[in-house]
Amino acid sequence: MNTLHCGDGATLVDYPPSIVAGYLKEHSNEIALESEFNWLLVAEVAASNANDASLPQADALSWAWVAVTVYDKLKQDTTSKNASNSFSTKAMHIRVNMILTYGEQGNENLCDPRLVEEWFFRELDYTMSEAAELLATWATVPPKEQFQLLYLELRFQVVERLLDGSFCHRSTELHAWRELLNRQRNPG
Repeated sequence: MNTLHCGDGATLVDYPPSIVAGYLKEHSNEIALESEFNWLLVAEVAASNANDASLPQADALSWAWVAVTVYDKLKQDTTSKNASNSFSTKAMHIRVNMILTYGEQGNENLCDPRLVEEWFFRELDYTMSEAAELLATWATVPPKEQFQLLYLELRFQVVERLLDGSFCHRSTELHAWRELLNRQRNPG
């Protein structure tokens, strides 16, 4: 694998997904935002390829693994909360797409809905009652809290797709969050 010469991300993503995954395994410690190698491009192209319905399942899952791995590493590499949120949300979108397309595969990190649910609950900034109170007084909520509530909504939109597909293990809790957020989406 050391004979593979990939000076930039555009060259790497031209290879088959199994080669890219192998390269990534060997070079995962090099994934960083501040790198001459365009890892973000690798993640974006891999994510796009993973969602290509014409690919065989094994190739789609390989591309998804590449995208999620790079996004997860980039999330760890950044100190920006916004960038971290963006990378983790993109990785979870890919996981959800794979789960909805290929089903739950609990023995594989990529297609385990529990990981998506755990992410949603781990990232909560507020309890449900705190969120309800803030949502009820949205117009007077400071911008920082409004942003946190918007991010809560974005995260919920990701996990909600699993809820709609009956893949959730914590569906009672998620239905309660849906009810709360639907009141905000459809006031009155």
